[in-house]
Amino acid sequence: MPENSLQLKIDQNFYITTVKERKVSIKLISEFIEKEFAYDAENSFHIDFAPLLNEKNSENLYLLIDYNSDTIIGHIGICYRKLGDTAVAFIGGICIAKAYQGNKLFSPFFKTVLTRVKERVAFMVLWSNLANLYEKYGFHLAGEQFQYPAASGTALPWKKAKELTELDIQSIKSLFKIQSHYWLMPTRETKDWQHTWNIKSASFYIHYNENNEALFYCVKDKGQDLTGIIHELAFNPNTIGAAEMLQQFDHPCWMPIKISNDCNIQFAASWAVGSFTLFSHFIRKWSRGRLQVLSTDENQIHFFFNEQEYHLAQSDFITMLFGPNPAQEFKEFLKTIYIPGLDSI
Repeated sequence: MPENSLQLKIDQNFYITTVKERKVSIKLISEFIEKEFAYDAENSFHIDFAPLLNEKNSENLYLLIDYNSDTIIGHIGICYRKLGDTAVAFIGGICIAKAYQGNKLFSPFFKTVLTRVKERVAFMVLWSNLANLYEKYGFHLAGEQFQYPAASGTALPWKKAKELTELDIQSIKSLFKIQSHYWLMPTRETKDWQHTWNIKSASFYIHYNENNEALFYCVKDKGQDLTGIIHELAFNPNTIGAAEMLQQFDHPCWMPIKISNDCNIQFAASWAVGSFTLFSHFIRKWSRGRLQVLSTDENQIHFFFNEQEYHLAQSDFITMLFGPNPAQEFKEFLKTIYIPGLDSI
C-alpha cells in the first residue's frame, strides 16, 4: 500500500484514500463517475457539480482502490457547507465500478467515510433515487419540495453564467442574501459563488423592474439531472409575491413553499444525523429554544418539547421537522429549509 494512503484498509485487497493523496486529476475522477453514471457525452460531472469536484476539495473526495491492480474502483465525495451557520456535509458522486459491484465493497467503503465525516457536521445530506439503500445507513427522506407547472408560454431571456453582467451578478447575490433571511439556506461565501459561476450547464434569468431593480432571479438546467426545471430562485417579498413571480416562469419550478394547489409534492433530500452536539445545538437554535434533543442513537431521538419528553424514530422526527407535512406544532416557529439546485450534489 502506498505510504501516502490513509491506511484505511477494507481487507487485504482494497483500501481507501483521497484524490489529494492519490494525486490524480479531477478530470480523471469526473470521467470515472461519468462512466459509472452513464453520463451523456455532452455533459461533464465536474462542471455540473463544481462545488464538489474541484481541486480545493480533493482531500474530501474519497477513493476505493484495488490494491492488486492499483486501480480506482469507487468514489464518494463530501462537500462541507454551512446551512445558515450550521456545519453540514453534502454527499455525492457515489459509485462503485460495475465490475466490482456485488462484492460487498460499498457498505464498508460508505461506513468508513461516514465515520470520518459524522462528528464534523450536524447533518449529512444526499440526493439519490436509491433511498431504500441509504436508509440502511441512517439516511431518511425528508423536506418539502413543491413542483409547479410552467405558467407562461413566453420564453424568458435566459443567460449562461459567462453572459451575466456585473449588475446581474450583484443582483443575484443580493436577492440570495435577502431570501436567506426568510428561508434557512446554504451560506455562499466567495468560493461558493465562484463554483456557482463555473456550472456552465445552468442558465440564469434576472427580472428587473422599470427602475432596473432586480425583483427575483431563477436558475434552470444542470447537467442531465435537472434539465428543463427551474431548481433555484430567490425574490424580494417586499417588491414581488411568490405567486406573481411564479406566473413569469416558462418552465416547471421547484419551491420549498406551497402557494397553490396546482403542484406536486416531493421529498427534498435524504438526511442523516451527524454529531450529537452539533445536531442538538442546531435543533435548539432553529426552534428558538422550543425543542431540546436529549439523546440519540441509531434508531431513536429522545427530545423535550412543551415540558414533556418524547421518544421518536429518527425518520419520524426528521419528517416532523422538515416535512413533508411537518408537525403543525413545529410549523409555528421553524424556518423553511431550502437547498437550491446549484448547491445540491
